[in-house]
Amino acid sequence: MGFVGDSWQFYERAKAAARESGDAAFEVHTIAEQVFVLLDVDETA
Repeated sequence: MGFVGDSWQFYERAKAAARESGDAAFEVHTIAEQVFVLLDVDETA
């Protein structure tokens, strides 16, 4: 909702936590969620 930098950092921390958990599904899910940040700023390339 307009806080792109904050959202991006949230997902970066979430990816690190998911990676640390050792569960690939968590990491993939977090990466997929981070894509929405890119879509929000129309950065689809």
